[in-house]
Amino acid sequence: MAISLTETAAKEVRRIIEEQNLLRRIGRVIGVAEAPFEERLAARFAPADTRTLAAAYRRALRIAATTSQGLFVPMGFEFGARRKMDARRATPEDFAKERESARLDLAGDIVAANGLVAALQAL
Repeated sequence: MAISLTETAAKEVRRIIEEQNLLRRIGRVIGVAEAPFEERLAARFAPADTRTLAAAYRRALRIAATTSQGLFVPMGFEFGARRKMDARRATPEDFAKERESARLDLAGDIVAANGLVAALQAL
């Protein structure tokens, strides 16, 4: 199946590839599955929509894995934490509360994404 991109999308794809190639000359590019200390991906979805949430998290993880030479996965990503991380005021209890109310378990997906990064490095 052929994919047709608009001219704008095609330019953006070329820009991303060019940027990745430039960065790789400097060092390893780390793929970020979710921006730390920003709005959580889970906050963008209805709490009951676990299926769509899991798909969005797996997509973010695959994009990070396939566009990098390593992964950065913020604490709580593995179970779909909804609360924004607070570097100054967060406590271990905050993390425990998020984990207790988790609706996802992406640990296996994270292991697979790390395997994908390693496999792509071998090419």
